Amino acid sequence: MIEGQNPFSDYTGIVFGERFVGRAGPLLDIQQKIVTAEFPGCISIVGQKRIGKSSLAWHSLLNVKGKLHERRTMPVWLPVGECREPGEFFTMMLRRLQNQMTEGGFFNPLLDRTYRAALQVSGSWVEFDEECTNYFIQVRSLGWKPVFVLDEFDSARNLFQSYPQAFHAIRGLADRPDSRVSFVATSRRALYDIEHKADSSRL
Repeated sequence: MIEGQNPFSDYTGIVFGERFVGRAGPLLDIQQKIVTAEFPGCISIVGQKRIGKSSLAWHSLLNVKGKLHERRTMPVWLPVGECREPGEFFTMMLRRLQNQMTEGGFFNPLLDRTYRAALQVSGSWVEFDEECTNYFIQVRSLGWKPVFVLDEFDSARNLFQSYPQAFHAIRGLADRPDSRVSFVATSRRALYDIEHKADSSRL
């Protein structure tokens, strides 16, 4: 450590690597349910503000993405609070995963065509949802397991307020055997409360 440096000066940021200590139990849960599972599932990391939810998700997945690539697992960080409307959320999913695939040296021309076809859809949520699903089905057919870390998922209660069916679309991507997208959500509220808040705001 640099002499005179305050070790707590960046306490509000994400902690990973050697600076991340403890949390053996939660790390094992993520390892078993996401990394080593034959059929990866989804995990919700719920806790108070600044308790280390984002750090846990980053350290366990993004910080070791090179090793995860060897297992054909592709972790993607998605800050939900940066999205302004529902369509942007799903577009960001597509863009970030495709960019990770390309930057990692796993570019596939057929997958790229499916990706571009999804982005070109305009005006029809049903058509976009279908193209989006086709993209993730193709990702899985290539042997890859995408894992999205939905950071600060509390923002979804406002993001999906105008279209709460987006929650169903997320569940559909996770539940379909041929897409099997994994999600790791970090939030201060339980997922049920976030979805209920978005849905009830339309009443």
